Amino acid sequence: MHEECQPFCNHTLLAQIITVIVWCVSFPTKTGSVIGCRLRWGFCAPGRCPLNSRPIGRCSTFQACCKR
Repeated sequence: MHEECQPFCNHTLLAQIITVIVWCVSFPTKTGSVIGCRLRWGFCAPGRCPLNSRPIGRCSTFQACCKR
C-alpha cells in the first residue's frame, strides 16, 4: 500500500468492522427471539404482556416481549 493510503485504509477498515458489529448485535432483536428480547432489557410472556408492562416485540409466535 502507498503511504498516503495507509491512514485512510485503516479508517475504512475500522468503519466496516464497527458496522458488522452493530449489525450482529441488532440482528437478534429483529428476528424475534428470547435473546433479542433480553438484549432490549425485556422479558417473554405467554400471549399478552402483564398489566404493569408494555409490548416491545415478539419472542416467538405465541410469546410477547414485554418491558416494565
